[in-house]
Amino acid sequence: MIQPPLPENEEARLAELLSYGVLDTQSEDLLDDITSLASEICETPIALISLVDPDRQWFKSKVGLDVDETHRNISFCGHAILKDELMEVNDTLLDKRFHDNPLVTGEPNIRFYAGTPLVTPTGYPLGTLCAIDREPRTLTDLQRNALATLGRSVIAHLELRKQNHVLKQVNTLKARYLSDISHRFKTPLKSICTFSNLLQEESRASALPPLFRHSLGLIEQSGLGLMRAVNSILATEAVAGGVEHAATDYTPTRPFFHHIFHSLEGLAKQKNMTFRGKLDGNVPESLLLDETQLGKVIMKVTGNALQYSQKNMPIEMSVHYYHNELIITVRDNGHGMSDEQLLAFVSNRQNGALPKLVESMRGKLKVKSAPGAGTLVTFSVTVEPVHTKPAPGNNEELDAASSDPIQKIMPLLMKSPRILFVEQDEAHQQEMVTTLADVRLQADLADNEQQAMALIDAQPYDLVIMSASTCSHATLEKVRKHHPCTPLVAVSDELFVDETNRIPADYVTARPLNGDTLSPILSFYLIADGKFTQ
Repeated sequence: MIQPPLPENEEARLAELLSYGVLDTQSEDLLDDITSLASEICETPIALISLVDPDRQWFKSKVGLDVDETHRNISFCGHAILKDELMEVNDTLLDKRFHDNPLVTGEPNIRFYAGTPLVTPTGYPLGTLCAIDREPRTLTDLQRNALATLGRSVIAHLELRKQNHVLKQVNTLKARYLSDISHRFKTPLKSICTFSNLLQEESRASALPPLFRHSLGLIEQSGLGLMRAVNSILATEAVAGGVEHAATDYTPTRPFFHHIFHSLEGLAKQKNMTFRGKLDGNVPESLLLDETQLGKVIMKVTGNALQYSQKNMPIEMSVHYYHNELIITVRDNGHGMSDEQLLAFVSNRQNGALPKLVESMRGKLKVKSAPGAGTLVTFSVTVEPVHTKPAPGNNEELDAASSDPIQKIMPLLMKSPRILFVEQDEAHQQEMVTTLADVRLQADLADNEQQAMALIDAQPYDLVIMSASTCSHATLEKVRKHHPCTPLVAVSDELFVDETNRIPADYVTARPLNGDTLSPILSFYLIADGKFTQ
């Protein structure tokens, strides 16, 4: 047997294949009709539309075959894509490329093969439309011409499919833009209306001058007017179809991450490394996300892991989901980073740098590393799941689960994490203790900055939560500088944090500290896969 060699333009060919977004998708009636027609015209029991990716040939459509894919090393189509013309093997037992091929000596016992390459308008072969028989045979000229014509029909359909996908992406961007408008405008507008109303009530109770009360009324009316204008714009776009159509253009998560894992496995093999990817069962089937941006972040993280890891050592990636966030961890066994290197890495705010990319996707970033102990990168991105109606009779159960978010994260958390809570207010301390007790967690408590720094310097913590009113910016910066591997969350008394006065922490949250505000923090910073052993 002769394994099919790689085409000279293999990298560009694979990029072209991925651009069609067709791998691991559901069957389509039109393509199934073409496959059936190829089987009938060529008078063969088996016909396939086969797409060749880095490691396999995957069957988008099939007749007379039960399997969905085979390895590329034993594929007939891997040979067929090397030329722009139909490849016909009349008797596989007489062909040195295939006579001892497992697909010939075993199921499906191929003795005849004819495949026409599926060549895109830009000249890249994605795979083949092929006819297969268990007996030697020869096609007629009419059958060869028909098979080639059907192959061009497959490409024409894939082209239309690709153009439709591009249009959907445009609508998705439009929907995200409108969603961003809604988030940026409606939330502060609601706050303006609420606070102006509260101030009006306060002014009446305080017997302030009428002019002051009148001005507050104008503020509230203006805010309500702007709110109506924003709602009107969004409603108009929804009627026009922009929001509704785009909102349904969700990314199927399993095919998306399957492609990511498959590509990274290939890259790792080239460097004599191994890659293992795991998609947790709690990840929704479909999500509204920026595939390009997420792919860029993943490739940046894994690219660093591949560059600095040792040969024959595994790189592991796991994907989880909680509270509208994808949480992704990438672990390597490379040289690791010193505290100085780590601080420079997590503080890099330049365009294209990892912290900036994660921030642009409304996510969080955590990096743990030590010289000689490898590196663990955990990051989250905010996504939107497909909203499904609850099953009849399960409403009570769903309502109970959604009302207690802190309980839902228990399976995600590492065992016995070390947590430090720095807060001078005893009531706030007790609030934290009670909330953590719901998930069987405990925290060390510190009343002031000096006590907190002594504890942090004495032992490593998996999470430090500091009240911004108890600890100064200088103390927060000191923790980040001397303990860059320690996740630092600041609790602010302000509803809005001024960009010019950014709190130096990995994440900033507002009070109150309850299940709703703490659950996304704990599920990210204390995720079980995020435990780093030095």
